[in-house]
Amino acid sequence: MSENSVTKAFDDSGRQQLLETVMAEYIRACDAGVAPDRQEFLERHPELADDLRDFFSQRDHLNQLAGPMRALGESLVQSVGPGKHISYVGDYELLEEVARGGMGVVYKARQKTLGRIVAVKMMLTGRLANEDDVKRFQIEAQAAANLQHPNIVPIHEVGQHEGLHYFSMDFVEGRSLSAVLRENVLPAKQAASYVRQMAEAIHYAHQQGTLHRDLKPSNVLIDSRDQVRITDFGLAMRVEGDSGLTQTGQIVGTPSYMPPEQAQGKRSLIGPGSDVYSLGAILYECLTGRAPFRADSVMKTIEQVIHREAASPRLLNPGVARDLETICLKCLEKEPHRRYGTAQLLVDDLQSYLDDRPILARPVSTIERTWRWCRRNHAVASLLATVALCLIVGISVSSYFAIEASNRAKSDAFHRGRADDKAKEALHEKGIAELARGDAERRKLEAERNAALAETRRIESDQNAKLARRHLYAAHMNLAQNAWDANLVDQTVRILDLYRPKVDRDVGTDDLRGFEWHYWDRLCHSDLRTLKGHTDGVSSVAFSADGKRLASASNDKTVKVWDTVTGQETLTLKGHTYLVLSVAFSADGKRLASAGAFPDNTVRVWDATTGQQTLTLKGHSSNVTCVAFSGNGMRLASAGGDGTVKVWDVTSGQETLTLKHGHVLTSVAFSADGIRLAAGSIIQLVKVWDAMTGQETLTFRGHNAQVNCVTFSPDGKSLASASNDTTVKVWDTTSGQETLTLKGHSSVAFSPDGNRLASASDGQNVKVWDITSGRELLTLKGHTNRVNSVAFSVDGKRVASASDDKTAKVWDATSGQEPLTLNGHTNQVLSVAFSPDGKRL
Repeated sequence: MSENSVTKAFDDSGRQQLLETVMAEYIRACDAGVAPDRQEFLERHPELADDLRDFFSQRDHLNQLAGPMRALGESLVQSVGPGKHISYVGDYELLEEVARGGMGVVYKARQKTLGRIVAVKMMLTGRLANEDDVKRFQIEAQAAANLQHPNIVPIHEVGQHEGLHYFSMDFVEGRSLSAVLRENVLPAKQAASYVRQMAEAIHYAHQQGTLHRDLKPSNVLIDSRDQVRITDFGLAMRVEGDSGLTQTGQIVGTPSYMPPEQAQGKRSLIGPGSDVYSLGAILYECLTGRAPFRADSVMKTIEQVIHREAASPRLLNPGVARDLETICLKCLEKEPHRRYGTAQLLVDDLQSYLDDRPILARPVSTIERTWRWCRRNHAVASLLATVALCLIVGISVSSYFAIEASNRAKSDAFHRGRADDKAKEALHEKGIAELARGDAERRKLEAERNAALAETRRIESDQNAKLARRHLYAAHMNLAQNAWDANLVDQTVRILDLYRPKVDRDVGTDDLRGFEWHYWDRLCHSDLRTLKGHTDGVSSVAFSADGKRLASASNDKTVKVWDTVTGQETLTLKGHTYLVLSVAFSADGKRLASAGAFPDNTVRVWDATTGQQTLTLKGHSSNVTCVAFSGNGMRLASAGGDGTVKVWDVTSGQETLTLKHGHVLTSVAFSADGIRLAAGSIIQLVKVWDAMTGQETLTFRGHNAQVNCVTFSPDGKSLASASNDTTVKVWDTTSGQETLTLKGHSSVAFSPDGNRLASASDGQNVKVWDITSGRELLTLKGHTNRVNSVAFSVDGKRVASASDDKTAKVWDATSGQEPLTLNGHTNQVLSVAFSPDGKRL
């Protein structure tokens, strides 16, 4: 090499040193908050102009990459934590704040319905969160909710409370790994065990298609059993692509633990290997007490992540085993393809280290490490190569003759040792064969152990999943009981349907339903008969005397007659021009009477066998609200909105009596012997007339609202009336005195022996009372809406009720058990009655 060449090499070295000094001056000014004048730098150092322009361009690129992270740090609103002003969120009572991060705040909370302690995470910005914040928060909840692994904190519920987004999860008793590391570095075996557990959980998440992207010690919890629990999936993305929140060139994550491709915003390169890098960074800190890269600013940290190699852990902690150092540095490789291909491979090597078996990873050689350094430091490497070449040439000339003599001596020694080498070669080949046989046996045993371990883990996973399903089933059955006790029958049915097989073949060993499920299902679904045919609501029903037929009046302007044994429709009676409000059979079952609403205002009498209309009774000037036959079936009473009760001869159709009440009438009833007739009105009065002469004999006052129902006791000595003031009153028909008042109910029926009274409640219940003492005997719960009417069976053993919840229910009048629920109505059920033999409703 010429003297000019050497001089030029050293001039280039001085120029490089000057360039580094100028760049350092520029960076210090920026860190001090001063915006340096770039043009002034270029004019002051014209000989470095091209290099400085390249430096400014690279710095602008790095600032652009780090911008989103810097903006996030500056825009956090620390004072808007949701728990500062509220104590409850949804079903949760917030007890205390336990953690706060860049995006959310975590509270220890109590779930009120289940009485358990959980953790509730809410958005840090509360109601001020923008759409991207909300979407990222929801992605975290969805990502974690889809992962069921012992080392991942599970999600229970996702919700929103008064604009505050939150989700609940297991509350982990313990500390974060970052808190543990603040006290001291971990023993090598413990550090390897922790990271192995993390890698198992992350490999499971990768298999489910989820990347974490923000693994760091503060997102790892150590529970009371010294087990790892990973949390905070706020930056999670799908393996095949992310949510769209992260754009190419945008940096998300924590700089000291993120891989180079994430630090450079190269979204296409981010994959399972990115999480493997973060696991290596955590292992590095566990062993050395510091992250592999950490500078006094975010940008400088990112520069280190992208361009520098991590220092050997053994330089910082000589007690670290070489195999564990090799595992750690393989995770921290700059190029993703040089790291472990999957988190499971990292698990396997860590387990081999813990079992004192050889690991698969190999340390980076000195030559390879030097080559990587040269690729990142072109100028310095070129200078060193030039100097080295000069030295080599000089030394070569002076040493030529010494080398020649040495070579002759080595040639003689070579020939002497050749015979020894052949003997050693044969012995070596024999040893290789023995090692190969031992290695094959070791691999076989290892494969068998791995297979057994996989089977054990599968069984444990199945058992955990089954246990979780049983716990969920038990919780749902508790909710079903609470819903039933609160009269929320529809909600009870919805909970039971969660465990109802879609088809019979679905019932198998995984069927969780027990006695309690079948008990509640029987209470909610016990249909005896469903009669369908009307196209609008049913306003009234009545049985024939023999109990074999049922008549129904409907808002669809028709009356239908049904066979109560087969459920078949036998007659459809058409003639009314508007709503049909009431229907009644004669005592012999040969006639059927129906009442029409305004403007029809007619009472129509039908042959109950052929369906022929035999009479049209006109006389009311407004709605005919109800009809009733006398006991012998020869007379028919009708009450109307015109304030009159009319009595008709059902043979001739002649009006025999007109009884004036003076106000709109709502109900009418004959006494059993046909001697008296009672009617209730909207103005709180109940009047009683002599049914033969039309003479008014009694007037009962006492209700504070419209009277809905009147009924005589079987012996005719008492009259019960029910009102909209939610009271039932019992009157003595001889003296006219009020003998009993029952509060809270609006419809009424006597038992056949006259000793009990059943009443219907606006509060969705039915009550049975003792007439003599007024004592409440039973409260029957099950309806989900207003109860309209009640009736006793002929033998007095059962009570029937009709409700606005579109069902009729049959109850045991002694025990209160509900043996039947009659579903299928498409509108409210206003009336109910038993057949005379008590076998049909």
